[in-house]
Amino acid sequence: ASSGPYTLERYEYGRNIEYVRRKNWWAKDIPTMKGKFNFDSIRYEYYRDASVAIEALKAGEFDFRTENSASTWVSKYDVPAVRNGDLVKLKIDTMTNEGMAGFIFNTRRFPFKDWRVRRAIVYALDVEWQNEKLAFGQYKHSYSFFSNSELAARKGPPSGPVLEILKHYEGTLPGRVFKDPFQVPVYKNGNLRPGLRKAFKLLDEAGFEVRDFKMVDKKTGNPLTFEFLIPSPAYKRSVLPFKRNLLRLGIDMKIRLVDQSQFIQRVQKFDFEMIWAGWGQSLNPGNEQRIYWGSYTADRVGSRNYAGVKSKVVDDLVNKLIAAETRPDLINYSRALDRVLQDMNIIVPLWHAGYQRYVFWDKFSLPKPTALRGTDVFLWWYDAKKAERLRGRISSLPAR
Repeated sequence: ASSGPYTLERYEYGRNIEYVRRKNWWAKDIPTMKGKFNFDSIRYEYYRDASVAIEALKAGEFDFRTENSASTWVSKYDVPAVRNGDLVKLKIDTMTNEGMAGFIFNTRRFPFKDWRVRRAIVYALDVEWQNEKLAFGQYKHSYSFFSNSELAARKGPPSGPVLEILKHYEGTLPGRVFKDPFQVPVYKNGNLRPGLRKAFKLLDEAGFEVRDFKMVDKKTGNPLTFEFLIPSPAYKRSVLPFKRNLLRLGIDMKIRLVDQSQFIQRVQKFDFEMIWAGWGQSLNPGNEQRIYWGSYTADRVGSRNYAGVKSKVVDDLVNKLIAAETRPDLINYSRALDRVLQDMNIIVPLWHAGYQRYVFWDKFSLPKPTALRGTDVFLWWYDAKKAERLRGRISSLPAR
């Protein structure tokens, strides 16, 4: 149990909740807390519909919003208040660890037990097209499980301390790990042919061939097909283009829509073949890596080892990462782990932002953002002079 800087003041169920600052908070004079938690009260307003919330913000009914939608950021804030600076759109580039998100393979299931099948399917996603057409080019292609950070594996073959770490597993790891990391394909102008040629070759090596426009097992004749489990129709805008590309390989990906509760239950029991999910990361990875990749969690109901990773090498690297006593050691073990995970092809990588996006009425001031972490909203403060300038310009701005 703990006591934070704010305490609950009041709430309306399903509408809002308000907190007030503790005047005698025990930690207020601790050096790391100086300059934080500057608001006397904070109220969170709840909206069932995001579009309604955005219109309420533009009408001045609340002050601040973290914007997580690329399309909304680009298309919904072209209003006079933004153009004249009253309503601020703030985008801050950061070096925060973005982790990895994408279409995750359940390697416990056929046909995803074979890395060649998984890698072939990776070639069927045109991330650049999706980013440009569906996300207004707002994102960066992810390659690493520690995207956007110094913990990510470097380009080229491993060298220095990372190479020395990996040499301990030279007889166990595939030789590929000691070469350039597998590069997720980057397609230009929607031309997937170079990648699909590689995919056909991998599938042939894995024991599949095309018959009557369908990819089938050479021995049994059974078609190569799998199910993509989604909890909302909104996922289809990204999943359907992927399905169309897979058909060019003769692979039939079936999309199964279930409600949220059923989706959660099935994911917790690993009752799926592919899902859209990810793994969040920090700049100081630790015990959570065991939950993500540890062998003991691969069959543990409810774990976040979605892909079913079971590897003694990964287990050992994770243990050494957790036990690292210096920052350089932590970085090197993270980079070594990243190389091994990338080579496994347990995910069809999508993208990450690499920045923070906020929209707020110009009545706050904040310290200069840092290149590493951007800004922390709890370091902001209410600026009375700015608020005075806004008074009368927003009809719903409360008098103070």
